[in-house]
Parts: sequence; C-alpha cells; structure tokens
Amino acid sequence: MKVQNLGIGLNSVAAEASVKMMTSPFAEGREVAYVINCDGFNGTVKIQSSDDDTVWADVVTVTEAVSDRSHMEQVELSRYMRANVTAYTAGNVDVQLLGNV
Repeated sequence: MKVQNLGIGLNSVAAEASVKMMTSPFAEGREVAYVINCDGFNGTVKIQSSDDDTVWADVVTVTEAVSDRSHMEQVELSRYMRANVTAYTAGNVDVQLLGNV
C-alpha cells in the first residue's frame, strides 16, 4: 500500500498545491481510496481533480461540525488532484490517497 498526501494538518481556508498523478499506483484513470481524517475539524474540505491544473472539479466534499470522524471511499484519479479547504472554523484535517502497488 502506498500513500500520497494531498494535505496534512490543514487548518485554514486554502487550496493546497496540486499533485500530478503519473506514477503507479497513482496514475491518471486509476481508482484509489481516499481518506479524510478530521481532528476536531469544523469546516468543509474538498478533493478536487483537473486535467490541466487550471480548471478544477469537486470529486468529494466533506462538511463536519467539530468532528473526529474519518471518511474513506474510492475515487478515480485525474491528471492533477488537490485538497481544498473552503470553509474553516476549528481543528485540523488530513487528506490522503491510498493505492495498491
């Protein structure tokens, strides 16, 4: 299992730097699991995808009210992926992709 961090300890409204998906198991078109871990997080975090690193589409949106919950599902990778915190009041959130080697 390999891990690709999209954002660790995010605690402000900001779009993280994009990550180009080109190395197995994180290659464009592959399906991987995403994990969003909340630590007292109150806000909204999105996983976004792009084919050109300019126009972004929401793939996953998680809104929590002071939560310590985790979210995990499957997502198909585009060429570029990023985490984007669009609302924030408290806590931290981690966003990771998990792929089988």
